Amino acid sequence: MAEKAKRSYTREFIVFVGLAALLIAAILISLSIGRYNMPVSEILEAVLLTIQGQDINTNQNQAVLFAIRLPRLFLSLLAGAALAASGAAYQGLFKNPMVSPDILGVSSGASIGACIAILFSLGSLEIQGFAFATGCLAIALVLAISSAASRNTGGSLLILILAGIVISSLCSAITSIIKYVAPPETALP
Repeated sequence: MAEKAKRSYTREFIVFVGLAALLIAAILISLSIGRYNMPVSEILEAVLLTIQGQDINTNQNQAVLFAIRLPRLFLSLLAGAALAASGAAYQGLFKNPMVSPDILGVSSGASIGACIAILFSLGSLEIQGFAFATGCLAIALVLAISSAASRNTGGSLLILILAGIVISSLCSAITSIIKYVAPPETALP
């Protein structure tokens, strides 16, 4: 039994090291590729110059690295971590590795907010804010319907899923109405 556990830990450690090496390689590739290509040696040189206290506005490599590429990299890592956490939460809640955000109507709810913001010609931050708010509203509606229905039936995961399907269908219908109402020359494209 102990030998089997030891092999499992060894395998997990090898997978962890392999994925960490893949992440580091992806980070280096992301930092070096772009409109202004920078080899890894120039990236390291820019980092060393910054550590030594040189102003980033005096060196083009430093400016590109610290003003454009590193913020983009950190935001993409943050978004990936958030998606992984939400996916793990969904998989844990439904005890199903194949679950998707569509099951509770989050995607359809978020599309309503995005469509409304696009219809009123709002900026990209407002579009994201509206999408987030209406996605949260869709989840709140699903939970409200599920809790109201489960008071009478004792509650189950099936009621939560069915409420999600109902809200998803409703949100898809509202999105279709917004697309129909949108002016075809300006907002619809």
